[in-house]
Amino acid sequence: MFFRKKRLQIKQVTHSNEKGFPQAVLDPALGNAEVSGAWELLTRESLFKLQGFSKEHMKALYSLAYTRYSIAQYEDSEKIFILLCLLEHKQKRNWVGLGASRQMNKNYIGAVYAYMQASHMDQASPAVWVYLAECLLELHQISEAEAALRQASDRCGSMPEHEKFRQKIQFLKTYFFKKNSKSILNK
Repeated sequence: MFFRKKRLQIKQVTHSNEKGFPQAVLDPALGNAEVSGAWELLTRESLFKLQGFSKEHMKALYSLAYTRYSIAQYEDSEKIFILLCLLEHKQKRNWVGLGASRQMNKNYIGAVYAYMQASHMDQASPAVWVYLAECLLELHQISEAEAALRQASDRCGSMPEHEKFRQKIQFLKTYFFKKNSKSILNK
């Protein structure tokens, strides 16, 4: 079976490697230039386009994940958001949904990873940085949380639509940092 897209040609073989795993082999006649062509294609195109999914399929999957999250089925929503992140790796909302699901499951390290991915896709939004700071505080990484709150504060500016984030930043700074400084002093 061959998969062709632009210059990419990968031959799928039915034999296994020495550990028994099935192996996909690049056609040796194509050379290394085709490997870089494959990488360019995968970084340019979303996997859902390569697999033949439509935008409607992706909207339905997102709706299902969001619904699961809304009714506190965080494990289910996390699984669906993982699929969405694989299929549409350049969509910020998928990474934020994955981060939120993990945060609600108290998987703060996984949430930090997802929020960091989302932060690369929207440099102007303070929301991701606030959520990231919450997770870092739960992990007792105070200096990293302070840095995340500074990033969020910088992105808020004086825009009125970011007022709720400014209030959240102020709350996190006053409540958690006071609480943490007391626990440090008591040690």
